[in-house]
Amino acid sequence: MWQGMLSTIIFADTHGNAWNVKSVSLDCNLFDDGRSCGGGTGGGTSGAAEATNIVTLQAKDPFASGNVVIRLEGLPTPVIFVLKTGIGNAIDMATDLRVEGRNPSAPPQLIAMQSLPAFDNSMGDFLSGIPPKGSIAVKIAGGAAEGWTLNGALYVRTRLPILSPAFTDRVGSAEGVAVYKYPHFVPSLLASVNGTPTSLLITGN
Repeated sequence: MWQGMLSTIIFADTHGNAWNVKSVSLDCNLFDDGRSCGGGTGGGTSGAAEATNIVTLQAKDPFASGNVVIRLEGLPTPVIFVLKTGIGNAIDMATDLRVEGRNPSAPPQLIAMQSLPAFDNSMGDFLSGIPPKGSIAVKIAGGAAEGWTLNGALYVRTRLPILSPAFTDRVGSAEGVAVYKYPHFVPSLLASVNGTPTSLLITGN
């Protein structure tokens, strides 16, 4: 972030439905979201306001470091971002974040299909930790995860909740391990590590 520049976070669920924000908590001495601080200082928490799935943040100090805690309607765990200003040349102007799960207030979806989608038998093999024949291991940095490519698709096995991009298939075990499938290779994923969104970088074997 940079002082004088606005950064926007847009929340959606797995299916792309807007997921409205319930509250935003941040240090009003350092950052402002336009509704939590009310012109004051110190810690601020926004309450009920007009329904929106967008949080807009701006820095008050050219060199600041802190975090923002965002609660979404119907989601028991908060989404936490680390905020820094004056570091590096990059700035996050707009971030589209897909949260795993379905917004409880989203309208029901009616899906018409001629036949049931084919079950991917390889998902069970990856979940068991035994990659099927023909799969190629990839390297994943940034968190505890392992991955493979098979027939052009990417499979990621991890205990971390994957936030984005949206996956096409997922299977999980009682032990908390899950396998996520993407129809093609993606260079990075956004996962929740101890409640903090963290990038997982994926490279070839």
